[in-house]
Amino acid sequence: MKRGIILLTLVCLPLAACGKRGPRDVAPAEPPPAPIVPGQGKGLSASDRQQFYHLPEGSEVFPLPWMRALESVSTGQPFMNGLDRFGLIPDPNNPDGLPVGITATPSRDTRFLDLKMVGVNCAACHVNELKVGDKTVRIDGAPSLFDLGAFYGDLIESSLATAKSPAKLFQFLRTLAHQPEKTTLAESAAPRPRALIARAFADLASLRAAGEMEKGMADALDALIKAEHALPPVNLGAKMSTTKQGGTDFLSGQADASKHWKGKKPGAGSPLAKIASPEVLAARVLPAWLNEARVVIRLLRARGQFLQTLVQIQGGTSIGPGRIDAFGGARNLIFRPTPLDPSSAPVSYPHLWGFGDTVWLHWDANTTSVMERNIGQSLGLGAIFNPKTHESTVLPRNLHSLEVLADKLAAPAWPADVFGKIDADRAKRGEKLFGSQCATCHVEKGKDDPDKDGLLPLDTIGTDPARALSFAKPLNGQPFSDALADALGKIKRQAYADAKISPDEAKEFDGTRGVKWRATGRYARRPLVAIWATPPYLHNNSVPTLYDLLLPPAERPATFPLGQRDYDVKKLGYATAGVGAPRFTYDTAKAGNHNTGHDYGTHLSEDERYDLLEYLKSR
Repeated sequence: MKRGIILLTLVCLPLAACGKRGPRDVAPAEPPPAPIVPGQGKGLSASDRQQFYHLPEGSEVFPLPWMRALESVSTGQPFMNGLDRFGLIPDPNNPDGLPVGITATPSRDTRFLDLKMVGVNCAACHVNELKVGDKTVRIDGAPSLFDLGAFYGDLIESSLATAKSPAKLFQFLRTLAHQPEKTTLAESAAPRPRALIARAFADLASLRAAGEMEKGMADALDALIKAEHALPPVNLGAKMSTTKQGGTDFLSGQADASKHWKGKKPGAGSPLAKIASPEVLAARVLPAWLNEARVVIRLLRARGQFLQTLVQIQGGTSIGPGRIDAFGGARNLIFRPTPLDPSSAPVSYPHLWGFGDTVWLHWDANTTSVMERNIGQSLGLGAIFNPKTHESTVLPRNLHSLEVLADKLAAPAWPADVFGKIDADRAKRGEKLFGSQCATCHVEKGKDDPDKDGLLPLDTIGTDPARALSFAKPLNGQPFSDALADALGKIKRQAYADAKISPDEAKEFDGTRGVKWRATGRYARRPLVAIWATPPYLHNNSVPTLYDLLLPPAERPATFPLGQRDYDVKKLGYATAGVGAPRFTYDTAKAGNHNTGHDYGTHLSEDERYDLLEYLKSR
């Protein structure tokens, strides 16, 4: 799974250590936040920034107390320790200890109202940090290095491994018993059997060794796990509802396990003897404990199965840090074709500054609707939806609020105090080169300019065509843009109805651009504003620095490390030498990863290249 996972979402998700901890869960202290790059706010206050970082948009990936209790199969440590391994940025200002882009809010699914759910919002993919030496700067609105595929993959594997291993499950239950929040569907104030037993025994081995009754409990847990894994996982979307109490019958049912402990007594000095008499233990406490374990197993498997609908395990191109195959994911998530389409067109998370002045969104300018593309994003990041009723956990008011906050982000200014001063003479020479080499395509245009979203044919730009072609691929004989618009429109209207969105609000949320979808089969040209802050380059992240982009395609790096934050202030992009073991190696030979095309300015001399780069620092 680790390298084969292909994320199937509509943009971008993260987490860090948080809250009261279990007996073995000690997280390291978080570093202070990096300073924000100058020029970044048109009124974005500290409160606004926290909203941008953590306002939920409807994504419900995993219960917060469960994620705190989960052990990662890849590290052997609590899952939420060291989440920078997924490219996540800690936020010590968050009261729950959650990193940038991670949210926590009570579930909107009426079956899970007792659970506070972890989710992801847009900041997970659109806030980054760059490092020079021992100094780091944060850039709000920049494409991040969040590795969605690795994050989901570890969460899936860890959940399923916990549900399958008696020892891991017992430890999970024990750690869960120390969580401050409600951790089951209907938790009472009184101590539950799971909590009593989990606190009494350090691990499954000590339970099994304590006496005959305790060994019977361990045997019963083994048998329960085998029985549950003989059943198919629960489909969380099938009976999902936000407006009426959903049934939890999929969690009910109790096999008679009394044979494992019938007639047996706790061991001498066993903590069980302090909880109740052998008769009460056998008739009430132990059956209740086992039934709680059943609920946990079923929900762990259901969550793992749910997350697997967001990824494709076989085939396709590995995504790695800072990319997503947004619309390849939409096909598989919403329409479930048989067989699933392998990912072939992962692209960079775009920067957000200036998006409010953009009429058509995305690399191929395929929609005018911020709300509908954000609903698709929310679904891809873990919002649950019922395909029959179109009910979902999407939060349209919050999505609009996040849009308003993102529109406040201005392009960052070059941080001269950290990255070094701009050479004015070089920049002046570079400005002339920009006019002759770049300005024809990369020029700022007015809102009403009919050519504002000018599109370049694939044979003209020459860059990897996979992204533009994949969206244009029909679905069951219908244009994919039409099918997607219909599906997202239905989910949007139902979300508006559930949230009691007024007609005036709906008009505001849909915006002045209107709601249009199209397949262009081309790539849009955009202004180069603060482009130095958005590595790697080209729409698919196939070129690590702007210097490399000015080389002929055959001379650009064929492979390079990706995932490190070290910034090359000379070449303007991610440093590729002396950065240690790579978290991910980008291979331009893979489908969708080609670094061909965009050969403009590649004839420049070495001095001219650096002149042009110096000017780009000032834009």
